[in-house]
Amino acid sequence: MISGFNELAEKNNFIVLYPDAYGPLWNDGRVDMDSISFTSGIDDVQFIIQLIDSMVASSEVDPGRVYVAGFSNGGMMALRIGIAASDRIAAVASVAGLMPKHLSQVRPGRPVPFLMIHGTEDRTVPWGGGVLMRSKKKRGEVLSVLDTVSYWVRNNGCTAQVSVRVLPDRETRDGTVSFLVTYGCPEPDDEVLLVSIQGGGHTWPGAEKHLPMSSAGNISRDFNASQFIWDFFSRHRRP
Repeated sequence: MISGFNELAEKNNFIVLYPDAYGPLWNDGRVDMDSISFTSGIDDVQFIIQLIDSMVASSEVDPGRVYVAGFSNGGMMALRIGIAASDRIAAVASVAGLMPKHLSQVRPGRPVPFLMIHGTEDRTVPWGGGVLMRSKKKRGEVLSVLDTVSYWVRNNGCTAQVSVRVLPDRETRDGTVSFLVTYGCPEPDDEVLLVSIQGGGHTWPGAEKHLPMSSAGNISRDFNASQFIWDFFSRHRRP
């Protein structure tokens, strides 16, 4: 897997699952897209919930430490699970996946720690959101990066007051510089973070393999998204 989560799981003693969607895309909450999962009414939320419950029941999984992360459409699905199954999810991370506009009308049942990683030059899921297009077909409407993060800031009772830190530019030739934005949240378990990758494309930072740069854009080599996500997840346990 390009994420490298298998190696992290072995090193840190956690279980990682890679569920498959019905067809090429998850039914992630976009209501105006042309995908078989949406047009067939596939209930991917219940699928993931049943998968979680099965794993908790049949193994030594700590039910308070179940996390969900994803890339692009998978990141949008992670957002949907964080909203619909906040009673089961300890934290959510999305890489290059924004909030489907329709989902922004509902709220999770509790504050859910949230991490977003997104490139400013993402051409597939643009920083500014809007109606996504692929091969002249609509792929649904999503919020912008800032509006997606603001959704979780409000949900978690945080403030718009932020601190910004430039992450070390370990690879000066990758065309990117990354900024960590931390929001003012009342409790550590309400944490909301944004990693803004200046010059970054539709990519998973730190991955060894990815889509061609001609279509995906620059990939940051300054940090490893999987390690960053695990460090974030490991700080949180569902109450």
